[in-house]
Amino acid sequence: QRIAIVGAGPAGLSFASRIQEAFNGSVAITIFDSRSNVGGQSRTTNITGTPIDKTTRYLIQSRPVATIYEEVFHLFRQNEIETYVIPSANVLKSSGNGRGLVPANEPLDAVFRAAYAALAVALATYQTKNPGYTFRGNYSSSFDAGDNLALNDSLDVAVEGQLYGPRNSISAHSLLTWLAGFVYYGSQERLVSMVTGGWQPAWEKIAKNSGSQIMYNSHVMAVNPNLTSGNPEVILKDGNRFVFDAVVVTPPLDEISTPLGLHETGSPKFDDTYVSTIAFGSTSKPSEALPERYYIRDMHDLGCPVSGIQYNGFSSTLKMEIWSISMYEPGKDATEEESRARSRPWIDSMMLTIDTAYNRSETHFVDGFWELYRYNVRFSTEQFDLKLPQKIDAVQGTNNIWYGGGALSHWNVGDILHQSSMIVERMASQYEMQPSWKFIPAMKKKTNTKITEALIGAKVDLTISDLLGHYKLDGHMFADGIEIERVDDEEDIISTLPMHAIAATNGAPIVAVGKISLRSVHYFNDPNQISGFSRLDQNKDGYYVALHANGVVRFHSMNPSPSVRRTLLVFDSKNMNDAGLNGGHSIKYGGFCFGVMKENSSGVITIQRYNRWAEDVDMFYLMEKINEKSTTFWILVGLVFPVFLGLLTFGMIQYLQTKKDTPPKEDPQLKMAESVIENKAQFALFNLIMPMVFIVVTTFSLAAFINWVVRPPDWSHDEHKNSVQEPYPKGGSSATDTSPQTLLTDAEFQVYLGFIVWITVVIAGLGLETFVWHHFLEGNVWDDTRAGLWKVAQFFFPLLTMTTLGLAVNHSYLALLILVPALWKFGFPETLM
Repeated sequence: QRIAIVGAGPAGLSFASRIQEAFNGSVAITIFDSRSNVGGQSRTTNITGTPIDKTTRYLIQSRPVATIYEEVFHLFRQNEIETYVIPSANVLKSSGNGRGLVPANEPLDAVFRAAYAALAVALATYQTKNPGYTFRGNYSSSFDAGDNLALNDSLDVAVEGQLYGPRNSISAHSLLTWLAGFVYYGSQERLVSMVTGGWQPAWEKIAKNSGSQIMYNSHVMAVNPNLTSGNPEVILKDGNRFVFDAVVVTPPLDEISTPLGLHETGSPKFDDTYVSTIAFGSTSKPSEALPERYYIRDMHDLGCPVSGIQYNGFSSTLKMEIWSISMYEPGKDATEEESRARSRPWIDSMMLTIDTAYNRSETHFVDGFWELYRYNVRFSTEQFDLKLPQKIDAVQGTNNIWYGGGALSHWNVGDILHQSSMIVERMASQYEMQPSWKFIPAMKKKTNTKITEALIGAKVDLTISDLLGHYKLDGHMFADGIEIERVDDEEDIISTLPMHAIAATNGAPIVAVGKISLRSVHYFNDPNQISGFSRLDQNKDGYYVALHANGVVRFHSMNPSPSVRRTLLVFDSKNMNDAGLNGGHSIKYGGFCFGVMKENSSGVITIQRYNRWAEDVDMFYLMEKINEKSTTFWILVGLVFPVFLGLLTFGMIQYLQTKKDTPPKEDPQLKMAESVIENKAQFALFNLIMPMVFIVVTTFSLAAFINWVVRPPDWSHDEHKNSVQEPYPKGGSSATDTSPQTLLTDAEFQVYLGFIVWITVVIAGLGLETFVWHHFLEGNVWDDTRAGLWKVAQFFFPLLTMTTLGLAVNHSYLALLILVPALWKFGFPETLM
């Protein structure tokens, strides 16, 4: 295969790199460019050792969430191109009172996340359905925020500050698609990078590594099918012609003759923006506390041509600080002299804002730097009406001619690389590469790896019993315990829930559905600090939890209300920045989180929660299922221990009775001695059993207390203090500062106090009982009736006590009713007396 690429800019070199990758280096690539260097409009000029990029400058780093710039970073890593981080930009705006410019705070909070949500919609449409081109009309009417001036200002900064054009004159599709790549999705901590040494040297390195033959100073006039062979023919301005197996056209399609006919007079024209860059030297430089670049806001309507200004460094030759500006031009006939005259008043105004000691007389323009560009060529409203984007997409590859470049991908380097990669995938398919090359974005590869790792060891052959139950949470911001309950209409709910993307990939249907009502959530941090949370219905709002056959767990709001879903999204995010990322993901993919159910060797079931499955997979909190015992289990436990103690007691007494010799009936003294011996033996047995009872009761009590601490009931959030606890925290001594009453919440302290009282009652009661039984035995008033009742007491009352504690562990109020007769054990000796 011999493939030609017209244009050695970012688009052409992106095609060259991807074609070599897709075709395993088996093709010969020739690149034609009218200039004497590569890079297209990514131009870098070196002013006495200071490289200055004239047009393309910035890359938005991909941490902590995926952006389309990640593909550019990946390409740079492949070619060993370095980048460095620069400070985020500031914003300058008109003071409104005639006193020049003033700094403006860039709106990045909830307003910025709202802008991000709209951009995410556009990006999803572009990247997943390209070229859907579903957004038409004026942007400001399609996604205007009405009275929300802060949002509109934010969009103006991003659009006009990047020389894309006035916001109200650009189609929604063109603008949003471009802007989605520029904006750092939802983050308030935007990390901006520049290329070490400048963009143009970077493209030169990529061109060299692609192994392409570059034809410099070769102005291509037309690309059309050859009349003889039918293969595409490249026709140069000097008359030379070259036939190739395939040709990729990347310059603006109205500047070159192709079968599309867009260069012809009368064809619908592209919209565009003409821009220039100007460098000047000054004695001023930004302080360490200030950013090195600034955007202009609210001044396009005032006739301000400048969009941004940046500090570039110190020139030892000129002995001045070097600054550069980017500005709009009225058209392709603009001159350097006109640009300097139009920009100078605004330069002085901006510099005075940055440095109040700015000296206008010592500021001079740098000669040989100015350059005019036709920038951001984009589809016009007329072309959208004629469905030109769809027509171009339909003829891709016809006569082996392919179309790409900034006009189709909206002049963003990330978009350009993404689109060229998708077109190369179509080329590989059309030319029957075996196996056909598939374009998987770099961030998607990372995501797929994380998903694969997350699913390792997932539990299979799942049932509803695996899902339902109480869970303790580790790592959640507000809750540490929840309950997944059974739903009444499971089949109906399953039919309404969409298949989760990860489960769909593996063909894993939903096997069970539960629900998490907010009333069943235990909070350790007040969720009412989340806007709107106090208005949620604790009984009706919450999540449906869908369990898929491959272990994937889907969380879906029970209430379809957008406001409820947004509130729950914030509740289930790490912080507000994370919520912004989750919000964008939810808009793009219909949800924002998933879980994976696993079971360890001990039989403990866990659900690991993740955020964002389609990009930037992020591990969040862990749900561990509590191995709960039923009320029946605890009743059985309460039965087994007393039965065991009763049988042990009965057996030992019977053993003692069978061992003794029966004295003659006529000897009353011997009978009395035998009775005393028997009483002492039973007393010794009693002294053995009583500590055993005490140990068992205390152990169960302690277990109940520990269980309440680990998995407490629904504590009250009332502000009142416990009357017993109240005096203690005020002492301030080292002892009280670490005592339980200062470390526990009110409700936990009540449980702690109840445990102390319970143990006190048990110890006092057993002590009293021991004393009374001792009196019976020593007083020789023991008889068979009392012995029988004593045996029953050693079984029946511990049974009630164990049952009480078992029910208490399960938070059952029946424990209180059974506790009353259980405590009668301590008064039973007196009843016998």
